[in-house]
Amino acid sequence: MNIKTFNFYVESNDPRPIKVRVRTEIFIVIDSKISQLIEKVSERPLTLEDMLDFDREFGNKFTLSMNDLIHGSYSGVVVEYKVPGDALWVIKKYIYEIDGRDGYIVALYRIVGEKIKTVYSERVYKKIGKEQRLKNLERYTGIDGSKLSRELGI
Repeated sequence: MNIKTFNFYVESNDPRPIKVRVRTEIFIVIDSKISQLIEKVSERPLTLEDMLDFDREFGNKFTLSMNDLIHGSYSGVVVEYKVPGDALWVIKKYIYEIDGRDGYIVALYRIVGEKIKTVYSERVYKKIGKEQRLKNLERYTGIDGSKLSRELGI
């Protein structure tokens, strides 16, 4: 199974002034072992054909949609990674810079057969502390928070 990520930059004034850069790191969990996926299956420019997937990925997390991109200037890539068949969890770490302020949020996905289901997802505009983030991830994955912190760089 492949999983898609987006790395992009957008600057716009309509419908609201924004300047956002996002880079996504992706991790998998197999038997409580966390590994970062680095081998790309494909990489291509972000286009309007990605509208639904982009809106689904960034609508709630960043209150961003393709509408924001097309009303400003943007550049980006869509990257796909192969997820091994024995992976139980996928963790996406969204590293961002918004109007000069940087940070990151995470989302946790459970692999069920050939489907990936969202289990936990943070939002940029709803702050969560590191301790609470690690407790939330530990509660779902069963992996110790200190190990999650070390392996994910959070």
